[in-house]
Amino acid sequence: MNARRLRRNTPVAIWLALMLATLLSFAFGDGLGPARVAAVAVLLVAYAKVNLIGRYFMELSEAPKALQVGFLGFTVVTGVALILLDMASV
Repeated sequence: MNARRLRRNTPVAIWLALMLATLLSFAFGDGLGPARVAAVAVLLVAYAKVNLIGRYFMELSEAPKALQVGFLGFTVVTGVALILLDMASV
């Protein structure tokens, strides 16, 4: 699949990005790097995936700005909270 065709087919490109992110999560979960760094990396990848799914497959990119900002704020706040809780549980 060439790059021009992939750019025109955004859902396929997003799906491929989600699959690569899943593989990256598996790699970190399987011991790539120190455990603390791996846990934070898995959470960051998970919230990046949540944002991609919300924007492109739940069509939030076409929603009113207030809903887009609210969704982004919710994911950032919950993601940061989980990362801080994970880091605090030493």
